[in-house]
Amino acid sequence: MTLAEARRELGGRVSREARLPGLAEWARVRDWRVGQIGKLANVAVYLESPMAAQDVLDFGAEHVVLATGCRWRRDGFGRSNGLGIAAFADPARVFTPDDVMDGRLPQGRVVVFDDDGFYYASVVAEALRRHGCEVVYVTPEDVLAPWSQHTLDYRHIRKRLAELGIEAIVSHNIAGFDGATLTIEHVWEHTRRELACDAVVAVTARLPEDALYQELLRRESAWADAGIRTLRCIGDAEAPGLIAHAVYAGHRYARELDEPRGGEVPFKRHFHGADAGDLSKDAKP
Repeated sequence: MTLAEARRELGGRVSREARLPGLAEWARVRDWRVGQIGKLANVAVYLESPMAAQDVLDFGAEHVVLATGCRWRRDGFGRSNGLGIAAFADPARVFTPDDVMDGRLPQGRVVVFDDDGFYYASVVAEALRRHGCEVVYVTPEDVLAPWSQHTLDYRHIRKRLAELGIEAIVSHNIAGFDGATLTIEHVWEHTRRELACDAVVAVTARLPEDALYQELLRRESAWADAGIRTLRCIGDAEAPGLIAHAVYAGHRYARELDEPRGGEVPFKRHFHGADAGDLSKDAKP
């Protein structure tokens, strides 16, 4: 087996997210697996080895699985803005969590716009506050990070933002942004207010990084000559989700590698064939 990693270290998003405030222990998800891989003589790991479609074809592997991850959207598209946010047309002052994780940090007064609803916006807000920014947290939801109420993280997130002096504004969506002033609108009352703002970090939705997969699909006619029998796209590259989802996707791929793909769901279902007579008064049980 050959593992080609585009970056300098294994771990994908786990390695990047573990550098954000409060998430260092998540590195264990990577560390244990890297340790197990190191014990296997039949696994060759190549770091800093991004691959194009032709590279994959030239390599000649029988089975190819792509776990190329995802990226955060910069256009504001999300749960509350199905067409994006027109005011984000100029990307110079609109950042994403990817920018923060890559060290491209805004300066001054920054609004973190959370339309994701989980932990990400709060850790991004803390990272920016530690960087010296004045941070305002804005969300269309009626509470901060609503999904964290299901994971018992809500109280910790709320307390931490208060300790850092981060102003939180709930039930407000973005109505406009000119690069210096952010206009927000109450989602229920439709009243508007303006905030001085040097930059916005949009924590809204993610897109799969599946360009390599799509290109290989377009070149399916070349698979046989290259020796490729199967091609799969898994994890965030197939559908962005939680880290746990990506872990499961890799595990499931390995277990099902030699099994035929029937297109059915991976569990047993019972089908009952009914006809009109089943509902008649004379029908017998």
